[in-house]
Amino acid sequence: MNISPVQAHSSGAPPTYLDYNCFCALADSADDDVLQLQGPTDPLLHLHFFHMVHHAAERGKRVTATSLLTIFSECRAAECIASGLYAMHVAMDAPDAWLYHELHGKDCFDKVIRNVRRFMAARADAKSRLPLVYLACTVTRKNLPRLPELAQLAHDEHFDAMLAQLPNEERAAQSAGSTAYFQTMRAVSQEERLTCEDPERIAFYFDRTLSRARTLNLDLRLPTPVTSRHQQSS
Repeated sequence: MNISPVQAHSSGAPPTYLDYNCFCALADSADDDVLQLQGPTDPLLHLHFFHMVHHAAERGKRVTATSLLTIFSECRAAECIASGLYAMHVAMDAPDAWLYHELHGKDCFDKVIRNVRRFMAARADAKSRLPLVYLACTVTRKNLPRLPELAQLAHDEHFDAMLAQLPNEERAAQSAGSTAYFQTMRAVSQEERLTCEDPERIAFYFDRTLSRARTLNLDLRLPTPVTSRHQQSS
């Protein structure tokens, strides 16, 4: 079950925060064993985020969250572990500061890396296997050639796995019933999508990324590209 604790509004109105009691009712009534806290706005912005995780985890739910991890600290890292969070997906589409700024319009790459290291250090201090920490990447034409470097980054920063997906609309076309590991946290234009890319070029960089992951013994999950109608008929 996917839940968005914080909803942004295109009109410029202040974000809407899901009421804690409403969340508890949703979590208690959910048949799914997995609750995914994600959305277009970072769920860590919710003041009751850790209470939400703790409530659901106490009831046997595997709670996962997706975050840009730009708003973080040693204290929040410790709370993630104490809350019972099962997995954190760090939305990170770039292996360096230049591409991160190109994709997100923000100079936050170094901050995210620092926060990832805080997370890993807190988990090590707690001698805990959980939460699992995944590097979550949305594959587009812009970062396709950099996927091998992202795999290297995932290994170097001790992520538990690298999970790559297509932008949301393409993923839905690929498999409407598939489990969503995370939701993209930035807009992806039609021109950026892999439907506009040469399939041979996609295969080339996917193969290079898989080869790098095997060398590093990194758990890597790549999507199956969805080709455009034009590509399918050519």
